[in-house]
Amino acid sequence: MDILRKALTVIAITVLLSTGAPTFGQGPVETVTIGVFLSNLMDQLEQAIDQARSAGESLEIQGGREVSIAIANAQNAYSDSLDKTINTVDPKVKSALDQLQSMVNDIKSDAPIEIADISTRAQQVVNSLPFRAHEPQLTKFTPTFIVPAQQSYPVVLSFAGNFEYAAKQGFSPTMVLNGKRCNVSENTTQNLRFTLSVADIFPATANVDPNKYGHTTLVLVVPWETPGLLGIGGKKQTDQYRIIVAALPASPGKIVLQHTVMQPNTETRRFRSSGFRLTSQREGGNDDHKDVPFSVTPDIGWHVVRNTSKFEGSCHGDTSESFGGDGGDHVVYSVTTIHHKVGESRICDFSISFDETRTVTGPVPAPDENIGLRWGDTHSIPYPAGSWTLIYDAFDGHHAEFKGADENDRFLKVRDEQGSSLIGTADPKTLVWP
Repeated sequence: MDILRKALTVIAITVLLSTGAPTFGQGPVETVTIGVFLSNLMDQLEQAIDQARSAGESLEIQGGREVSIAIANAQNAYSDSLDKTINTVDPKVKSALDQLQSMVNDIKSDAPIEIADISTRAQQVVNSLPFRAHEPQLTKFTPTFIVPAQQSYPVVLSFAGNFEYAAKQGFSPTMVLNGKRCNVSENTTQNLRFTLSVADIFPATANVDPNKYGHTTLVLVVPWETPGLLGIGGKKQTDQYRIIVAALPASPGKIVLQHTVMQPNTETRRFRSSGFRLTSQREGGNDDHKDVPFSVTPDIGWHVVRNTSKFEGSCHGDTSESFGGDGGDHVVYSVTTIHHKVGESRICDFSISFDETRTVTGPVPAPDENIGLRWGDTHSIPYPAGSWTLIYDAFDGHHAEFKGADENDRFLKVRDEQGSSLIGTADPKTLVWP
């Protein structure tokens, strides 16, 4: 009989996987057992969360964890019916399973989700489950996200709900995480707490992308007892809850430091003098003017680029010009006009041009620096105030820019420390998000 049951289960799983996400009333899916169906839902959910963490979709991760709690409760509440096929169970059970599948489909889809809506729907399913008398119920798990860190610190995993036998001797709850069984550190009938090192949950040495959300799964094991006849000879039971645990990215986000450096820069431009005139006509005294020097200097603070000068003019009659030199930041040309009593007028209108240059020291953009920080890290900015800008694109999508001391951002702060600027990320031991 056990061999036959195992064979039917394998066939059911094969049909379920080949037909994708099941919807009731579509052929052979209804022959799948409740146990296989719920187990497959959890697998689908983990795959969806894995895709969501890679895409940076925190709402899907949060919603997925709420649905995982509802599925775990259903697996326990239906423990006596897990071998039943869906087409043989009560319509109320079908309805609950339908709702669970619907929520998993919402997590898997690209459509935006509302955490409040998912939480409400998940709680409605849990409220409808046929829990047995004294059976535990899990309603909430915290923290929403664990903050990973390279330096380990204690994390309290808290489970809220109804755990009637938790404090009874021999019924202490335990938890299995990363292959290790952990004992409860505090237990009441309404709350279970396990204190672990963050490195035991999300090892800092794990080969993971620091810019992606993390996740793992744990199994909460809660013993309890069904009452015997007349309250005597009760039977010990164990409920298990497979819960998804999420972690923030190991890095708070992308941090880029932009800064300028003072650097000499050479500038060159063309200089042109004002106009000159030399004439041997009446205004020039009707006389010869031979080798008259014209000296031009560059603008203040500039220097002559030698061998770049040019005599530019409109000269008529018996005239000539000659280059006299360009040393000592002077450009000299000598001009001659000759007077003739008869014939063409002798006149020369001209200007002198040359390249001039100077060296100016000023701010020049330096290459951007990517600052790789993790939670709890600090980094000193080795540049003077006013010469840098810090660009921060956080893991949750918000953008911030810093030009000096600023402690308004939740995840990244810049402080003045003894005349220098220090970047600091939030302390993983105290950060609670969202």
